[in-house]
Amino acid sequence: MEKTAQLAFHSFDGGGPEFTVKISDPQILSCSMRRDYGSNAGKDLCGAGYTVFCTFTGLEAGETTVTIEERSPIADNLDHFYTAAVSEDLAVTITKNGCEPVRR
Repeated sequence: MEKTAQLAFHSFDGGGPEFTVKISDPQILSCSMRRDYGSNAGKDLCGAGYTVFCTFTGLEAGETTVTIEERSPIADNLDHFYTAAVSEDLAVTITKNGCEPVRR
């Protein structure tokens, strides 16, 4: 059974949003991020689209909130809110809070 949880967001080079992860209690949960250009990997493309993967790993049992800040110089700035639960065996479950992201 996979113990990590993953969220994915879309962006593009040259003005697409950047993502920052804020974890309320970093003793419970950690996050690593990576970009995936898919079939465009290694190509020199202006404005290439990519997926940002946020992978969450449990550090100790508990619950914490996670905010994903989405910031762009040419699009709306949004905050996405989640609750992360880490079980005794350190399996992570991410649940989205609310229906819509908050514009900033």
